[in-house]
Amino acid sequence: MTLKEMLRLVLDSDVTDWHVLAVHSDNENGHDYRAVFKKEPSISLMWGAGRAEFGEDWTNEFVGKEAATERAEVFFNGSLVFRETYVSVDASKGILPMPRMSDRSAPAQRLRFACLLHSLSDKNAVGWNFGRYVQLAGIRETDEPWPQL
Repeated sequence: MTLKEMLRLVLDSDVTDWHVLAVHSDNENGHDYRAVFKKEPSISLMWGAGRAEFGEDWTNEFVGKEAATERAEVFFNGSLVFRETYVSVDASKGILPMPRMSDRSAPAQRLRFACLLHSLSDKNAVGWNFGRYVQLAGIRETDEPWPQL
């Protein structure tokens, strides 16, 4: 399996294709979540690591003004093979892709990846759905290829 094929499996997956586990780490750079791909357990995701304060005009559109960058990582047989930075918004109630700052746009597949993380984190249960967050942030979807491998 190539990296591109593996990422395609991840992007085409549904929330029900994943087994999610909360991760309890006393390492401040540790991840909050891990998910194992049920159809191919050698593929896993971890996200919620590397939290750093982040602020742009669009992050102030939410009730919870706190925003931060975090990273998600894709693993194959326990080895890190892909990393993506995203934005945790609304005091950690929503996950959005990091848009291009010049025009607040993001490739459709980057939006899809952030939506998967948002949904796997069960953020829909505690706040707005992903589409509402994208709309409020003013992120515009593009048809650019993503990821660039």
